[in-house]
Amino acid sequence: MIAILSPAKNMRETFPVPPGVPITRPLFLTETMELLTQLRTLSAWELESAFRVNPQIALDAFCHFQDFDPERVGIPSLYAYAGLAFTNLGAGDFTVEEMRFANDSLRILSGFYGLLRPCDGVLPYRLEMGCKLRFDGKTVYQFWGDKMYRALFSSGEPVINLASKEYSKAIEPYLQPTDRFITCEFVTFRKGKYTTIATSAKMARGQMCRFLVKERLTCPEQLCAFSWEGYTFVPERSDDSHYCFVQ
Repeated sequence: MIAILSPAKNMRETFPVPPGVPITRPLFLTETMELLTQLRTLSAWELESAFRVNPQIALDAFCHFQDFDPERVGIPSLYAYAGLAFTNLGAGDFTVEEMRFANDSLRILSGFYGLLRPCDGVLPYRLEMGCKLRFDGKTVYQFWGDKMYRALFSSGEPVINLASKEYSKAIEPYLQPTDRFITCEFVTFRKGKYTTIATSAKMARGQMCRFLVKERLTCPEQLCAFSWEGYTFVPERSDDSHYCFVQ
């Protein structure tokens, strides 16, 4: 099985990559360069408006686009992202063998790079899937079309959806009846009702990925044993395409 994650907005520029961990080239670097060509035509203030960020973040994004060099190796994507999910995933203490297992079992969806494997080398960027920029008249979703979907399901394995709705929308429209796509939901029961607490859900997604790698899980049903910070699998709120974990 393969689990998918959203990227994080915050990225590291350096990381001490352990000896033995390979750094590979992203699968869709040609498409990345197509996006980059148009992103480089935008000024920092245009990026500020398009991304709805403060001037410093926009300037950083502008500089990253201008300095981007496809020949630079970068750092493995699983180390590069620094959001809550990735902090909880904790890839920094993975052994080389665990990192290689992760490379087979995890994928990160990116508006800029497309579908990333954990060992794919990346450089800092900012381009969310749901941003309002157009590329030759296309939204970011339309630009990628079904490319990520086809690469993700090319092996025929079940896919575990641990991505946010913004990113899973890049996959879901193309699902076929024969595809097994299982969304994991993390909710909290509070004051008599079930609710999703965004920060807790992000952390739980990272922890589930860590559990998958550390335990070398290979089939979706094994995920039902996941337990963290009170989150446990609830069969009566779950089905074959939806696993619900309640805190």
